[in-house]
Amino acid sequence: MLNNAALISRFRFKTKGYALMGRAIAHGTTIGFSAEPLWLARWEEGWDWPVEKWRQRLGITKPATGEAYGLHPVPG
Repeated sequence: MLNNAALISRFRFKTKGYALMGRAIAHGTTIGFSAEPLWLARWEEGWDWPVEKWRQRLGITKPATGEAYGLHPVPG
């Protein structure tokens, strides 16, 4: 987390041009806090599963799709 804070602080006061990146970071953080830890998944049990099944199993309800950095909500 400290590494991320250091990277973010480099552009914190240079807001022009970073709005999209800021929203992408917020979106990714939201996904990370709401989903199951990915390193605990038993990947070998579902090699043949579609991505949507993995998303459901891991609790990824707002995946990154659409606009650059995945900022558009998933249709449906």
